[in-house]
Amino acid sequence: MPSELQDIIGNGRLRTAFQPIVDLRTGAVVAYEALTRGPNESPLERPDLLFAAARDEHLLGQLDAACLSTAFANARRLGIGRGVGLFVNVEPQALDVERTFVDVDAPDAFVVVELTERALLARPADLLHTVALARRRGWAVALDDVGADPRSLALLPIVQPDIVKLDLRLVQDQPDRRTAAIATAVQAEAERSGMHVLAEGVETAAQLEFARSLGATFSQGWFHGRPDESPVVDRATAVDLTTLLRGDTRPAPRDTPAQLLHPHHELREATKPLLIQISQHLERQAREAGDTAIVLGTFQHARYFEGDSVRRYVGLAEACAFVGAFGVDMPFEPARGVRGGLLETGDPLAGEWDVVVIGAHFAGALVAVDLGDDASESQRRFDYLVTYDRDIVQDLARSLLVRIWPDLRDSGATGDAGAYAAPALPTAPPPSMASTPLAELIDHPLLARALAATAAGVTIADARRPDMPLIYVNEAFERLSGFTADAALGRNCRFLQGPGTATEPVAAMRAAIADHRPINVRVLNYRRDGTPWWNDVHLAPVVDAEGTLTHVVGVQHDVSTEVEATTQLQYLARHDPLTGLRNRTSLREDLAAALRSGAGSGLLFYLDLADFKQVNDRHGHGVGDDLLRWVGSSMWSVLGAGATAYRVGGDEFVVLLPGGRDDEVAARVADDLVTAIRRPMRLDTGGEVRVGVHVGWTRLRDAHDIDEALQRADGHLYARRRTGSAAAGR
Repeated sequence: MPSELQDIIGNGRLRTAFQPIVDLRTGAVVAYEALTRGPNESPLERPDLLFAAARDEHLLGQLDAACLSTAFANARRLGIGRGVGLFVNVEPQALDVERTFVDVDAPDAFVVVELTERALLARPADLLHTVALARRRGWAVALDDVGADPRSLALLPIVQPDIVKLDLRLVQDQPDRRTAAIATAVQAEAERSGMHVLAEGVETAAQLEFARSLGATFSQGWFHGRPDESPVVDRATAVDLTTLLRGDTRPAPRDTPAQLLHPHHELREATKPLLIQISQHLERQAREAGDTAIVLGTFQHARYFEGDSVRRYVGLAEACAFVGAFGVDMPFEPARGVRGGLLETGDPLAGEWDVVVIGAHFAGALVAVDLGDDASESQRRFDYLVTYDRDIVQDLARSLLVRIWPDLRDSGATGDAGAYAAPALPTAPPPSMASTPLAELIDHPLLARALAATAAGVTIADARRPDMPLIYVNEAFERLSGFTADAALGRNCRFLQGPGTATEPVAAMRAAIADHRPINVRVLNYRRDGTPWWNDVHLAPVVDAEGTLTHVVGVQHDVSTEVEATTQLQYLARHDPLTGLRNRTSLREDLAAALRSGAGSGLLFYLDLADFKQVNDRHGHGVGDDLLRWVGSSMWSVLGAGATAYRVGGDEFVVLLPGGRDDEVAARVADDLVTAIRRPMRLDTGGEVRVGVHVGWTRLRDAHDIDEALQRADGHLYARRRTGSAAAGR
């Protein structure tokens, strides 16, 4: 039987709401953003639950393609056509973009593709291929939520978007150093490239003016209009949006940096010591650029990426947005936080020494070609060039990023990786790391059989070799991890780590190995197919007669069921099991955090349903429970990003809205909540029920502690009830 999600996708049950986008220079509505929803009153009505289900069921690709098709179909139905912009969201790592972008039947509207993937640098080749395909269709490209994570600024010179959408918190929060850093970086890129800036989350006239001061030329938010499934499209506002286009349609270059530069630039000759100093100078510039910088270095072969190079690049990975290292036999993660780029033997890039650094306010690159002479290692000669031309450095960075290993661990997608995907995972270790028979390692063949037969995963790493490669894994480990012995041997066990793997247990394991002591930790690992599993791992160091560490033995147990049960208990401790909203415990924790932050902004709403007892008495508690779940869903449908809803009693609810500062916003949100909750809920019997609601609120800055904030909101609720502005709204 198909799941709810499969039914929604297969039977075309997705809905699209359209939110207006305004040109601040004219005040006209010039575009709409298509926002996908699940079916009304479905368990997957909310987009977050819809996409969470898609990840769980590995249907992200199908869902994203269905969202795009549904948005286009509804846009045509409403007459959103020529001269009007249509913003649509895509996730490059979920889409089979080659087929979807070519085959999808787009409306006459000017399409703007918003890149919304949470980890756009997980699969850089797919990202750049998506951008090229969109532009080839004549569509514009927007980068969403810029500023939510400072690392998003690193993508500006790589994606070269036509539009950046500023994260709503930049507009709604008080300006600070972070706001200034993001605003200056965006404005610098806009000045260089001509891209446009769109501010999201504008709710008041004051926020609109602040958006202008941040350089926005377009605006979106409740101040201009709520998402609506049937907006009245005013054709008189149509303008020529093709002027937004600034990027070219070329795919990322596949040439090496030297091949890109050679026809246009004369190279100089130098020996290795000078190039080392130039490389380290560029690395220092990257550190100063911090989390807006991308660093890409080529090392010819993985064996050259060791010692001081590894230490420097680990430090860069801690400071910068993205760090990549390229070479023959280079693994997926050659060092902590560093992404690998695997080169085939014979790849021209294997003969280059390149360091490319690009950030919000800096761009520089060293490109060097090994002359292959017979000089000593320290006096090896190279032809080289250093450039600080930003346009050139952008192309060099893009040419390297398409060679980065794709991170397939949490995509949940189906379909091909795209024409420019990086090479597949190798199925055999390098010859120098070949398997060593266990009987030769442990003195007795009987022990070899015992380890092969045990139900626990067992690994042995050679501590005498660089990066401690695995030299033995048993069959139980192969079953646990999904990696065959051929795929695991010769690699450091960090290949099991991935998104969500905590740094603390990993650091504890490293410290224990360094101290030659055993340790037991619990760590999140990933199987070869990308499935996460919780590993209860015991590491035991092996030392020789002189006390030198020679091997590390690991014993692994899958404790995912136990961890999931504990996680479920933790979830239930902070969530209402009936509605899925957060509970009173979570409310007090979140309120305490909001009050501690000292931000001085935020609104707290208290809601009390009217006539709920009569629904229970007349229709029974089953219908009453359904109504409470429906109320929770209705509340969420009108709350913007960042708001949190809580159920704190039988028919009492609370909403915490960060960023809201004045009574104008509070009154508008309260009215929206009243209108949404008063909508009738249809019964299976064909009838319907409805309840009213009383809403009160307070500003967080007016309260000194949690209890006072709750009392003030509750008091305002009863004051509004007495004056008659209760269940019906104002």
